[in-house]
Amino acid sequence: MTEDLTDDQKQFLAQCEADFAHRYSERDDEYTIVLQIGISRPPIIEPWRPKGSRNDRPPRDDRGYKRKRDDSGDRNSKRRY
Repeated sequence: MTEDLTDDQKQFLAQCEADFAHRYSERDDEYTIVLQIGISRPPIIEPWRPKGSRNDRPPRDDRGYKRKRDDSGDRNSKRRY
């Protein structure tokens, strides 16, 4: 894959590999500070679900909700509610 890179891209890749070689390790000063301080738990709000959901509500209109097709496929010939 690196054969397809230009010389500038190869230099940039080498620089990035050198800069991030010890990322998230004991040698990464910023990461060790975060480890020492610790990460707080995210806030959890109870109850996290609303009381009603969308499935609990009736539809706005009855199109297709109560209407069923008869065996012939014609909707209007035998309407059942």
